[in-house]
Amino acid sequence: MPSRPMSLGSLRGVFAAAKPAGMNGPIRSETVRSGLEKIDRIISAIRLRFPTAAENLRHWRDGRGRDRALPASAFQTEPFLLDHLRDSHRPKLLNAAKRRLVSGELVPGRSGVDVECTDSVNPPSFTDLFFALGEFTVHSKVRAAVVSASGQLVLRFDPWGVEISDEYDWDPGTWALIPGIGRVTDEEMLALHKAGYGLRYHVRSEWATITDPEVTAPATLPAGNY
Repeated sequence: MPSRPMSLGSLRGVFAAAKPAGMNGPIRSETVRSGLEKIDRIISAIRLRFPTAAENLRHWRDGRGRDRALPASAFQTEPFLLDHLRDSHRPKLLNAAKRRLVSGELVPGRSGVDVECTDSVNPPSFTDLFFALGEFTVHSKVRAAVVSASGQLVLRFDPWGVEISDEYDWDPGTWALIPGIGRVTDEEMLALHKAGYGLRYHVRSEWATITDPEVTAPATLPAGNY
């Protein structure tokens, strides 16, 4: 069996089609029972402190591969995500809006245009989203409009919508030693998968409206030929 350890966060990722050595024979019901019991104990142990992670793990066990929708409340006020939107998405969206001005698609004083940005972010360790998703995709869709104010052009982002997404599954070739629960093995997770539990699924959130002023603040544009 593989001996590479993992964190609980490694319960998400992409499931490989290749079978680890030693798993080509019949599925042992005892392995399935042991795996289900450990998953249930993990869910019970983390559900109060890490509710999103607990629900994602429960869905992985019982969801039969159905997509799962996350509520906006699970992420829209997380400081690390707001920092990422401010420091990574906002500059890219500003540049995209400036290009639309230059091209004439965005005209001051008229209706705005949609600009978008997509990348990924890693949550801080030992947080709910760290255990629920690990690294995940962040997609911003913003309505950009320009107005004239005191002889200057001011760019406004309103509304600013964000959704997050990920693929959730067991990372093959790994194991975890979880205090109070014991060793969760790759063999147990693959046995659950073969028995119809633990199927890969897609996580996508509701659209969240971002109102944090550091993210959405109007921007005064430098002089230029717009």
